[in-house]
Amino acid sequence: VIFAALVVGANAFAPSPIYSPTSSRFSSLQMSSGEYDFDVAVIGCGVGGHGAALHSRAQSLKTAVFAGGDVGGTCVNRGCVPSKALLAASGRVREMKDA
Repeated sequence: VIFAALVVGANAFAPSPIYSPTSSRFSSLQMSSGEYDFDVAVIGCGVGGHGAALHSRAQSLKTAVFAGGDVGGTCVNRGCVPSKALLAASGRVREMKDA
């Protein structure tokens, strides 16, 4: 089941770890029966899908991204990135404490 379909806008080149479907970088489509004209359709918007969508837009291709959950995937939203940010912050606190 596809929950969201997003068309990546022309200004979506700048890397950002978290996108929201309401972000100005995306325009939502109401998916109904009909025909759509895209050069690339990316299924999933985790790390790989996100990179594929940005690369296809950099090549001026009309790109659709179909995401069934959080844009950015588990690593960006709940896994690697948040845990590394927490570790970096705690490291700074430790450095200040030891200074």
